[in-house]
Amino acid sequence: FDPNYRGQGIATRMIACALAHPAHQGLRRWMLSTRDAHGVYQKFGFESVPVPENLMVLQALQVSP
Repeated sequence: FDPNYRGQGIATRMIACALAHPAHQGLRRWMLSTRDAHGVYQKFGFESVPVPENLMVLQALQVSP
C-alpha cells in the first residue's frame, strides 16, 4: 500500500475493468471485504451490509460500470 497512489482513479479503473471483463459477465453477485474506499465501490453500485461493517456486496442481474 502506497498512499502516493491514492486519488488518481487507479482503483476506479481497475473495478471498471473487472466488472466489464467478458469472463465476469453473467455473475449475479460480487462481494468484497474492505476497511476503506467504500465510496469508490459505491459508485459502481456496491452497498454496505450490516454485519460485518467492512463487507460489501453488489447483487444485480445487470452489472455495468
